[in-house]
Amino acid sequence: ALDFDLDVDTINISIRGGDAAPVVGLQDKLKIGFYFGLWYALNVIYNIMNKKLLNIIPAPVTVGTIQLGIGGLYAILLWLTKLRAAPTLTAKGKEIAWKVGAYHGSGQLFSMVALGAGPVSFTHIVKALEPFFSAMISGLIFGKWMRPQVYATLIPVVGGVGYACLKERSFSWLAFWMAMSSNLSFALRAVV
Repeated sequence: ALDFDLDVDTINISIRGGDAAPVVGLQDKLKIGFYFGLWYALNVIYNIMNKKLLNIIPAPVTVGTIQLGIGGLYAILLWLTKLRAAPTLTAKGKEIAWKVGAYHGSGQLFSMVALGAGPVSFTHIVKALEPFFSAMISGLIFGKWMRPQVYATLIPVVGGVGYACLKERSFSWLAFWMAMSSNLSFALRAVV
C-alpha cells in the first residue's frame, strides 16, 4: 500500500515506499466487464421502460421529478438508518454539491422530455455528443485546451450524429433541443 503525507501549509504531497500496483487478474477483468455489461443492460431497460411510461403518461417533467425524488428519499433513508454515513460538508462543499445536483437534475429532466418527444434511439443518438460538450465546456471553463488530436477524435462522433439526425424519419426539434440541453447540463455537472 502507498502512504500519503499531506503538508497542508505548503500543499505538497509526498509518496513514499510501498508495494507496486496490484496485479489485475482475469477474474477481476471479467468482473469489471460483467459490471459494465450489467450497467448497459439496465440502462437499456430503464430507457425503454421510461418510453413506455411516457407513452401512457405524457408528463416527462412530472415522471422525471418523481424519479429524482425517489432517489433523494432513498439516500435520506440510508442516512437515517445509518447504512451510509451522512455527508458532512463545508459551505464550499454544499455549494458544489448543490451545483452538481442542479445540473444532474436538469440533465435528467431534459433527457426525460427528449424521450417523451421522440424515439429512444434518436434521443441517444443526439446524447452521443456528450463527450464533445464535455471537452468544449472543460476548455471554456478551465481555459486549458487539450491537444488538437483529442478534438479530432470527436469529429467522427459529431459527423455521425449529424448524419443520423438528417436521416431520422421521426425527427423532433423538441427531442433534439432537449437532448442537446441534457448534454450541456451533464457537461456542466462534470466540471463544477
